[in-house]
Amino acid sequence: ASVGAVIHVDANPVYHLPAGLGYQDALTQAQLTVALVEQENETSTHCQYVLPAHHAFEAWGDHHPRTVVWSLQQPVIAPLYDTRQKEAILLAWTKGKDTYTADLYHDLLRARWEKEIYGPLNPKASFTAFWHAALHDGVITTEESVPARGRFRSEALAGVTPTAPAAGTVVSLTTANYIGDGSFAHNGWLQELPHPISKIVWDNYAAISIATGAALGVETNDLLEVSTPSGAVTLPVFLTPGQADDVISVDLGYGRRAGHPVSTSVGADVHPLMDPARLGEGRTIVGASAKKVSGRYELASTQEHHSLDDTFVKDLHLKRKIIRE
Repeated sequence: ASVGAVIHVDANPVYHLPAGLGYQDALTQAQLTVALVEQENETSTHCQYVLPAHHAFEAWGDHHPRTVVWSLQQPVIAPLYDTRQKEAILLAWTKGKDTYTADLYHDLLRARWEKEIYGPLNPKASFTAFWHAALHDGVITTEESVPARGRFRSEALAGVTPTAPAAGTVVSLTTANYIGDGSFAHNGWLQELPHPISKIVWDNYAAISIATGAALGVETNDLLEVSTPSGAVTLPVFLTPGQADDVISVDLGYGRRAGHPVSTSVGADVHPLMDPARLGEGRTIVGASAKKVSGRYELASTQEHHSLDDTFVKDLHLKRKIIRE
């Protein structure tokens, strides 16, 4: 079907979707393409219009994390650059030309809270006093009715047949601990934070078990070509004690191709390994394979350090009987 307009809000599908879906090529066929972004990304570089949007610290908002609990989000700083709130941009489009104001979404938020939250509560205070109190406290509770919860029917599992374990290599794509899905890859401080297990910084890698490494003939820092039916990616190896055999774990969020200089070309983009036809079935990919390729890549880790010369601390790990591998 023909698509008249594509508007991206807090979305970067050119990066996050596997190339096999053909999203980037399809985007060029749309009559109008727009990206509302805080900074340039892989999708915005292929859009006709790029609209700079507020950071969360510059924006208004509200949240409903669970029944009876509401919270408000208010700006902590004035906009640093010539940006606009994403919701206000969309509102201005619905209202017509030259209707944008800096308070457009703030006014809508106040009006909604007065009608839908303040009204049913029927407090003795005025709405202005209620609004300021809600901003001050950050969280308020309402008198919403808690929806009824269904009962788990164990008999529904009676006809379920367990799936046989997959043969061969399995690839597990995981969310990076600090840069998330890549949205925070431009933050050098987050790139500097060591991985909780490997202590590696500034990179993703193929985490494999000691036995799998021996079977593939690779050591830490060797290069491994990981292949799935959808694509192949070359990654440095990190031998990880405790990793399941024949399972390769790799963090997503790296290998950015557009955006801040800090994030581009750091690590490898492993989205090409994902099956375009099975995106809803998780990030565990069966039927994968791996082989050693030529070359090495030095991974940076904070775990190793030079020997300390102080007579008390230089052998402290021995005195404390810390397990070493």
